[in-house]
Amino acid sequence: MEIEEAHTQETVELQQRYDEARHKLATLEDEVKKSTNALTSASIRANQHAETLQTQYQLLLQQRDELNAKLSAADDRDQKNQASLTNLQCALEQFQMNRERDIELATVNIRKELEAIRARDDELKEKLRQTQQQLSDAKNGLLAAARISDQLEISQVTVASLKAERK
Repeated sequence: MEIEEAHTQETVELQQRYDEARHKLATLEDEVKKSTNALTSASIRANQHAETLQTQYQLLLQQRDELNAKLSAADDRDQKNQASLTNLQCALEQFQMNRERDIELATVNIRKELEAIRARDDELKEKLRQTQQQLSDAKNGLLAAARISDQLEISQVTVASLKAERK
């Protein structure tokens, strides 16, 4: 009976250990289930977050490409504007040099014309003076001729009267 009792005691202990082990196993399975659910949930959230980040990354890449295209276009416009500005500055400098040259040529021509006009004026004044002198000389000559003519008439009258008296 002792053996039987020991065997019964052993069976009861084994049953208790078995029940404890089953209870631990059930607890562990429950924890594994919870962990698996948590892991699945975390994995789903991580995948969703990864997809969101991937979408944001693609959007950022697209924005970067668009900004690079705009920057490139702006650089092209800037280079064209710089070239236009350089051309405009060259044209302006050429225009200013041409204008200064034209002004200088016009000034020289005006001075030459003015000198020619002054010389012509002096020449005309001299001709006028000479003509006035000639006119004055001619008047004096006419007056002298008129006096001589008067004296000639007087002399003719005197000669005629002397001839008449002599007859």
